[in-house]
Amino acid sequence: MCDVVPVIWGVRERFGVTLPEGAWPETVGDLYLYVLGRTLPAAPGPCPTGRAFYRVRRTLADEFGVARGRVRPATRLYRLFPAASRGAAWPRLAAALGLPDLPPLPRRRVPSARLFGIVLAAVTAAWWIFYPILRFVIDPGEELPLSYGLLISSLLALVVCEGFGMAWLTGLLSSLERARVPLVRHLVARLTLQPPDGAVGDPTPRAVWADLAAIVAAEAGVPAGEIHPEQRFSDLPDYC
Repeated sequence: MCDVVPVIWGVRERFGVTLPEGAWPETVGDLYLYVLGRTLPAAPGPCPTGRAFYRVRRTLADEFGVARGRVRPATRLYRLFPAASRGAAWPRLAAALGLPDLPPLPRRRVPSARLFGIVLAAVTAAWWIFYPILRFVIDPGEELPLSYGLLISSLLALVVCEGFGMAWLTGLLSSLERARVPLVRHLVARLTLQPPDGAVGDPTPRAVWADLAAIVAAEAGVPAGEIHPEQRFSDLPDYC
């Protein structure tokens, strides 16, 4: 895990920006937006981060029908799309924002409760169909007690429950992983690195990102090109 403290020191030396005590950023994009907000020169009109946020919100509202009040910097993007259309909506959003390198949205794949009920009923029914045959094969003249059948049926049901429970637990852990990123503010960070409407734009955001990515890359021991706004410091290797 990359230690964020040397990164903060590097930010202080390079940009003269000091973070509040204990306000450690979770992602590189969070740190970038914080530094950018304190290094942009004062200018009339919306700042680059404000323009980017309004563009994201407008795109989500116009193209996907998302209520504007639901779009906030800390909103997890997967919550803005129905699960059934999430796979198709994500590439559309990337195209609408002009972000072809946007990483794919993690998808949650866990068995449904309906499938659990079907499998449990099928296993139980199969056992009770097989049970009379088993009784006849073992000893046609001796009847197995009903408690034996109930015990095996309960064990089979337990195995099914354990299997689905492990699948659901894995899905829960995956959802917690997905809950980390991406957020709306990570799209904002990416958009600030693009010139507005093809114009030259303010070079400050791109310069800040280039320097910050270089600081993080040096600490983590990875190429600067592999650093992206959604990158969590806890997922970066500790080069030192």
